[in-house]
Amino acid sequence: LNAYGTVAKQRVVETFSGDAVDTDRWTTTGFGAASGNTTFTMNDEVDGGALMLVSSGTSGEGMANFNNIRQFSNTGSVFICVTKSNDVASGQNSRVGLKWGSDVTFNGGQLVGTENGYNVTSISSFCSDNSGYNRTNTSLSRDSLWHTFQGQLTSSDYKLAVDGVMETTDTTNLPTVRMQPFLYKAFNSGYTSSSSTRYYEAYNT
Repeated sequence: LNAYGTVAKQRVVETFSGDAVDTDRWTTTGFGAASGNTTFTMNDEVDGGALMLVSSGTSGEGMANFNNIRQFSNTGSVFICVTKSNDVASGQNSRVGLKWGSDVTFNGGQLVGTENGYNVTSISSFCSDNSGYNRTNTSLSRDSLWHTFQGQLTSSDYKLAVDGVMETTDTTNLPTVRMQPFLYKAFNSGYTSSSSTRYYEAYNT
């Protein structure tokens, strides 16, 4: 309940527990060689959540987002995501968080989130404004395990906790515009790559 005269804060909760992904909420797009080869569907296994699958003969990228419905503040918002990368090969990358655009611009792409992949050996936080980006490694090595990520953005910093432990604080390259939830998967060599997500929540503080 909200006090009289107080506007309810924006909040979304996605449990990925039905028989199909809610396409009224999530829009899925493939980019590059993965255009037409990216799917975001419920995984056929116990507690498997939703599966983001990117496949093609060469490099490719895929993303699910809210089709540019930007509900979340760049000066006070939180996202929580239970997710895992299903592979750790060099060249794959899994990202989740809040992002302004529905494209695959990350360096200068106005976002906060997590990164698990490419040639970085650690799971890291990632934030970006128009001028560039900042990546900060956590104490966790890149892996294919389930993790709970919580990112909290204020007007002065972005903090990332992993599995309940505060890992990083970034104070530069913070986004300057409102954002939408996103889930992202990519690889830069000829194989199939995927990530799984059980839960996503975001709200304004």
